[in-house]
Amino acid sequence: MMNLRSVKQTITRHYDDLVSFLDMNGVDLQLPLYSSADIRMNDVKAAVIDMNLFPAGFNNLCRLSYDEIPLLFKKTVSSFLPNCKRILILAESHTRNTFYLENIFALKTYLEEASYEVDIASLFDESMVAEFKDGLTQLKTATGNQLGVYNLRFLYDKLSASYYDFVLLNNDLIQGVPDMLKEINVPIYPSLAAGWHSRNKSHHFQEVNRIMEKISAKFDIDPFFLTTSFMQCSDCNINDQHDRLDLYEKATVLFSQLEMSYRYYGIDQKPHVFIKANSGSYGMGVISIDSPEAILEFNRKQRHQLTKGKQGQVINNLILQEGIPSSLRINNQVAELCLYFASRHYLGGFFRLNSEKSDRDNLNSRGMSFQKMCVDNNTDYSSDRLDMMHEYPIIEDLYFYRFLGLVSVYAAQQEIKQLENSYV
Repeated sequence: MMNLRSVKQTITRHYDDLVSFLDMNGVDLQLPLYSSADIRMNDVKAAVIDMNLFPAGFNNLCRLSYDEIPLLFKKTVSSFLPNCKRILILAESHTRNTFYLENIFALKTYLEEASYEVDIASLFDESMVAEFKDGLTQLKTATGNQLGVYNLRFLYDKLSASYYDFVLLNNDLIQGVPDMLKEINVPIYPSLAAGWHSRNKSHHFQEVNRIMEKISAKFDIDPFFLTTSFMQCSDCNINDQHDRLDLYEKATVLFSQLEMSYRYYGIDQKPHVFIKANSGSYGMGVISIDSPEAILEFNRKQRHQLTKGKQGQVINNLILQEGIPSSLRINNQVAELCLYFASRHYLGGFFRLNSEKSDRDNLNSRGMSFQKMCVDNNTDYSSDRLDMMHEYPIIEDLYFYRFLGLVSVYAAQQEIKQLENSYV
């Protein structure tokens, strides 16, 4: 019977053919300008468990990629706008999150080294604007770099006059699209329609599974090893007993399906499931459960986790997603892999570690840290890498994981295409 190891070998051996297949099936699509994919793996399954269209974490990419990333950004931006000279990055309003600011500083640096003029802006509360001078405030990143950030409203005239060639969103728009962005006549990437105000994780994984089914028919690869099963629970208030019972019933069905699949594939592993906010980022609104009954036993703190997400946004749409216990260990901590892309071009990656969590937990939470993945693309090895005893499965199978990430990139563009058709 097929297993993950044989699937990895097939994908690595046919990597170029698989990428060509993705290209042919997405020939009419403009892929997301940038994105990142979170991947969990063990000896049984490996899959993308989250796809970010407004990725943070550029500061965690290895310095071995510093020369290559600007070139890939140049290639990508030129394919969108051949005559582009000036870019405005619209960032989150995380003025106190110095690590997020470090990410923005790194992204700005990459684009400047790609020969673009780059400014940073954000939508600030009126209470902060008084501290600005000429619409600009100076912020300090985690490592002490100075970052000038404009109040977006101050740049309205420049945007109206097309001073910037495009706006690069690094803001997930979970609270909706600001009127100012609707009014300006400047291209905005990724699409405004792709913000968390309208995007759902369940839609993404539906598109991933659809692409994997096509690949399965063409290359004789069982998608079971590369995808996660999931169910959506819409209009769900976790504090409402009736809605909680509905969630429990869906979880019962999902656990039953997983148990049957695991028996069929001879997997000696008890399934577990993540309950997630179907829209949102930063690891908020996520709980791991080992049985459907856990839903009926949620305490007040657990229910609160599934009540409000980022910026206090009310959670009323949940996804139940098959969990993949992580066998990856870095520095004796449970870890997962994060890969970054500009369009179809691989930029690099890093590991998300968590010293406080188990292999069945959400790692994007308190206790997490990051380890750069330093792999020289020219030699496949670097003197500045981790102990290869820990890293060798990733290094040897890097093309396999890049393939998983690329499938999510193409799936995300299918999402965007459909969202734009319904976006008002």
